[in-house]
Amino acid sequence: MSALRVDNWPLVLSQKIEEWRDRPLEYGRTDCFQFAGDVVLALTGIDYRRSFPVYASRAEAAAILAANDGVIGLVTGVLGPQKPVAWAMRGDLIAADFGDALAVGVCLGVHCCAPGPRGLVFIMTARAVAAWSV
Repeated sequence: MSALRVDNWPLVLSQKIEEWRDRPLEYGRTDCFQFAGDVVLALTGIDYRRSFPVYASRAEAAAILAANDGVIGLVTGVLGPQKPVAWAMRGDLIAADFGDALAVGVCLGVHCCAPGPRGLVFIMTARAVAAWSV
């Protein structure tokens, strides 16, 4: 269900990464799903976050994930079927363990990122376990 990207999406993606770079993780505000949703909105004009309940804690987020078959189930339910991680391109969403648990992140090419305690955490995209086209 991938949408068309805005014409200047590479610049928009770079701006979003810089905007989020130093934001510490806060559930319901600056967590991995809020980050991924904000990037997808900027790249496509579609805000998928409106479809989900509001949450303000890790426990509330975990309950939403449990009801939607986890990170992979939730993203697949919104963006459609996964694709091989090796096919992930800049701006696509990925799922990976960024040091705490499986999270949704944004592919930047060789690297991907997602929010962490002190801002965005960057890892190799090859460590991802799932990917989706945006």
